[in-house]
Amino acid sequence: MAYVEFLRARKAFYFFAGITAALIGFILLSLFASHGGSNDTFRLQFGSAIVIQKGADGRLHQVAVTSMSGLNVPLGALFGIAAYCAAIFATVLSTSLNRERDGLDFPFTRPVSRERMALSYFAVDIAAIFAAFAWAFVVLCLVPLATAGLLGHITSTPQAWWILGLGLGMSFMWYAIIQAVTSGMRSGGGWVAGGSWALFGVLLALPGATWFGPIVHAAVVALNYLNPIAYINSITVNSANEVTAGSALGLGIAARACLVWIIGFAACAIALTSWKRIEV
Repeated sequence: MAYVEFLRARKAFYFFAGITAALIGFILLSLFASHGGSNDTFRLQFGSAIVIQKGADGRLHQVAVTSMSGLNVPLGALFGIAAYCAAIFATVLSTSLNRERDGLDFPFTRPVSRERMALSYFAVDIAAIFAAFAWAFVVLCLVPLATAGLLGHITSTPQAWWILGLGLGMSFMWYAIIQAVTSGMRSGGGWVAGGSWALFGVLLALPGATWFGPIVHAAVVALNYLNPIAYINSITVNSANEVTAGSALGLGIAARACLVWIIGFAACAIALTSWKRIEV
């Protein structure tokens, strides 16, 4: 059954890879090609940004060239971009146990424990999520920078590696929570996974509302500890090129990076327990 999940994960990864490659290809073509249909256009050339203007003669003229040699690209920001791409992919795989619900009479008759079966699903899915993170980091972050001649301008700080752990943990936590919710359901896992983006987004915004009382406010704040988006809801870069991973929880990045993994493993344990209790 792990091989079946491998085939599913591989198919999802190919689709994800195709979409991201097409997206970055379109963006690069837009940035590196000059457009004669507007009066002012912007084009990238290796290591430089060029502004092109359409003159009175109808021709395009280069009016400004800005060197990007002094530009620094923070590694933490790149990790943040890849983390949200991996989170999207994680929700696609997060109902693997639920998808087996209709045909459990066959796998549950095999001489393999349910725990081992579920753990094999988890292992395949998590490996695929990590692969999606790596793919997004290379294709969406490194390839455009290399094309623009900025690959050597990536700067790293200790904060960046915390963002890496937090970003991967956020994707894993999201995956595990959906598994915990849907593993015992008969159907509808896809709706739960897709709707989780809207639910977590609304939950993130509710603590800022003032129309409900303190008890409800406290409950919403507590629920946000189970909200993956609340752990890294923004990535900001200041003038000193320092990256900050924003959070709605008021916790330091080290605490958040540890907590997402703890909650993720706990949610996987809940999903495994629910899976074991299913009656065929």
